Amino acid sequence: MKRAGIYARISSDPEGRALGTDRQVEDCRELAARHKLEVVDVYVDDNLSASTRTRKTRPAFDRLMRDAEAGRIDTIVTYSGSRLTRRPVEWEPIITLAETHKIRLLTVASGEPDLNRADGRAVLRTIAAWDAAEAERTGERVSRAAQQRAERGEFAGGWRRFGFQHSEVDAKGRPSGPIVLVDDEAQAIRDAYKLLLAGHPLREIARDWAARGLTMPGGATPSPQKVRRILLREMNAGWSMFHGEQIGTSLAPALVDEATFLSARKILAARATGPGRPATGLLTGVLRCGVCSKPLNAAGQSAYRCNAGGHVTRSRPRLDAIVGELVLAYLVEHRDELRRPTATIDNSADVDELNRLRAELDVLPALLAVGDLSSLDYARAARSLRDRIETIQARLTRNAPDSGVASLVAESDIAAAWEALPIAVKRPVIAEIIDSVVVNKSHAGRFDISSIDVVWRDSDGPRSA
Repeated sequence: MKRAGIYARISSDPEGRALGTDRQVEDCRELAARHKLEVVDVYVDDNLSASTRTRKTRPAFDRLMRDAEAGRIDTIVTYSGSRLTRRPVEWEPIITLAETHKIRLLTVASGEPDLNRADGRAVLRTIAAWDAAEAERTGERVSRAAQQRAERGEFAGGWRRFGFQHSEVDAKGRPSGPIVLVDDEAQAIRDAYKLLLAGHPLREIARDWAARGLTMPGGATPSPQKVRRILLREMNAGWSMFHGEQIGTSLAPALVDEATFLSARKILAARATGPGRPATGLLTGVLRCGVCSKPLNAAGQSAYRCNAGGHVTRSRPRLDAIVGELVLAYLVEHRDELRRPTATIDNSADVDELNRLRAELDVLPALLAVGDLSSLDYARAARSLRDRIETIQARLTRNAPDSGVASLVAESDIAAAWEALPIAVKRPVIAEIIDSVVVNKSHAGRFDISSIDVVWRDSDGPRSA
């Protein structure tokens, strides 16, 4: 008896119920029974696209191909050719399997293409090309609809945004109506910006949200990573985004003013440590080996060690204390230069200009719709307005208070304020005023303070500690 493998796939299954693939498998089993095939395995890729636009792998499809090549199955049964794949490039190994291993392809809706004849292969390749084109057209329609929603300032879909919700629900239970604030969540976000600008770490903000009994829209507990993503969300400042570009004003009420948002974004950029576990060492990120110039990372609580070859190792507590004292002395000595109170910078003209430019940008889609603007004129006008908006936003970012330093030097007792800061806040302060700390080999096998060279951001070269 011939051995068959059933393949089923559905592109979108947000509820994870696999109902679409269950129906496909049922129909495929009936087809296999009519052809007197023994079904030895079922291969299901649930909630995975097979279009030319996706980069996701399909584990079940890959296993199906391996089993067919190994001779475990000699017939592939699927609901239709497009369920098997919409990528023309993936049909070629299937055709090769048919030629070299006599693999047979049966479909419920598309018949049985004869892959052992030139005409059959040509028909399959043609159908595959049209399947790919249809998937790409669908993607273009979805993308264009998302762009239109963004241009109108609407949600792009998916989970509701923490702090916001639609005011109504339609007959099918879908969110609709104007976007309004969720009061307790919105207040938590406003408070978080204040805490962040005052130097508090994200972990403390996440704990504050959890203590208030708040959860994320999907039910998850607040975490530093989730807080970070929310505070970097442009709609908090009233921006409507598409593919990383601001294209209009959000219909949702702004939670904070633009200057606050840009300040927060600047602070979070300075605190970024990349993917994975956050850096725990006070000086991680600024330490460099004097032999190979590679970073020194914390090796437990006791030491910093050269990543490349262990060229240099230093006591972590001693080095933290020495550099901490240097930073504190620098802040005290340069406090007048570093003090940049935002009150002395009048951003009102820039803010007014931004509001005017955004109002002009918001009008453009309506002018295009009624024919007062051609597509080319619309694109040119929109690009010009967005470029001017980006220029003003860059200026506001430059005027935004720096992360931690401005707050520290404004304190009457800088030393006490510095000591009270957690490591997560001290790190960006150090990175703001120090380019690197070069740790050279010490003499006589002991901690030699002269082997430490500090490169300050306002200097032309290293200075020994």
